[in-house]
Amino acid sequence: MQVLRPLHDVADSLGETLGDLEAAARADLQTDRTADSIAPQVSRTVELRFVGQDDSLEIAVEAPDPPESLAARFASRYRTVFGYMPSDTAIEVVSARVTVRLADPGHSGPDTHAAPTADPQVRRDAGASRAHRLFAGAWTAAQSVERESLREGEAVNGPLLLTEAHSTVFVEPGWTATVDEAGSIALTHRAPASGDHAARTNAAPAVEAALAAGKLTAIAQEMGERLCRAAVSTNVKQRRDFSCAILDAEGRLVVNAPHVPVHLGSMGVCVRAVRDLLGPDLEHGTIVTNHPAFGGSHLPDVTVIHPVHDEQRRLLGYTAARAPRRDRRHRARIDGPRSCDPRRGGRRDPTGQARRRPPGGLGRGPGALLDGPSPEPRSGDQRPRSRGRGPRGLGRGRCAPVPR
Repeated sequence: MQVLRPLHDVADSLGETLGDLEAAARADLQTDRTADSIAPQVSRTVELRFVGQDDSLEIAVEAPDPPESLAARFASRYRTVFGYMPSDTAIEVVSARVTVRLADPGHSGPDTHAAPTADPQVRRDAGASRAHRLFAGAWTAAQSVERESLREGEAVNGPLLLTEAHSTVFVEPGWTATVDEAGSIALTHRAPASGDHAARTNAAPAVEAALAAGKLTAIAQEMGERLCRAAVSTNVKQRRDFSCAILDAEGRLVVNAPHVPVHLGSMGVCVRAVRDLLGPDLEHGTIVTNHPAFGGSHLPDVTVIHPVHDEQRRLLGYTAARAPRRDRRHRARIDGPRSCDPRRGGRRDPTGQARRRPPGGLGRGPGALLDGPSPEPRSGDQRPRSRGRGPRGLGRGRCAPVPR
């Protein structure tokens, strides 16, 4: 059921709404199947988000569940997903949903499948036919086993095919298929043999580089998705005018997500310029800057730079994200045709200072970038980009003055 109202407005009626939905679901279920002897399984959920956002989080509702408890669980989940918690922002109820299920008494269900208590008996002969199968670009000898021939607790090692009347399961090399107590097939990965480990260790450098690039690219893409989900600005959440990248310890671009090219072309310049200015001080916290002379494209674009360390606190590289922040009541944009007057360009950091994010929020540092005519919509987009771990200390580095 769609709601689309602030949580504090529906706090008194939310429980009644969920109760009505449950009653309607129970009535529909009894119409299709009369099963008074089977206790139904009921789940209640609501989708919550902050006002202005497009994306929501699903939160389970207990009965009874006061709005304060619901808001607290949403805040905890939001901080886990996005790494920060907006302040003084209303929570909106997007929808309410109730699901009523009748469990089959003869089936344990997907949530009760337990692993075998004893070591499974590995089937070796299987009386199975053997054939060569194409796997990972090479022909591999694999046996074919009838699904019905496996008993509870019995296991077979891959590579093999588990065949039955309407489906076929391919068990890859290094995996074991075990029949659990519910009759389902559970797949577990076996520890690699020493020869397999040696083969992986001696893998071609090009293959290892390709795998690493794929993993890093996925991280950059996930950065963009998290930023888009948490944003309230139309430029970010709908126009997707932002960029995310990963750079090495020298500030050179390693990978980037397929975002705005003009941002990515200057991201490395920005990181290197700020790094040259702040030196080792850059390695101890998140930096927010919008200075055009330090790799910025123009003043409304804000760049968030965060160092990444290993467990020994050695610098591995940087993550960087850039997105616009625009004052809605500006007379002209900084890059517009009438932007010859720099005073029309919105908030400009006095003397071009790059500021560090304090623990637990933006604080006065990056907050100085947000005190233009309409800071609220922009501040919601700054916090997701400034997520990261760093020392507790605060700091500030001075850049060159903005040209007059």
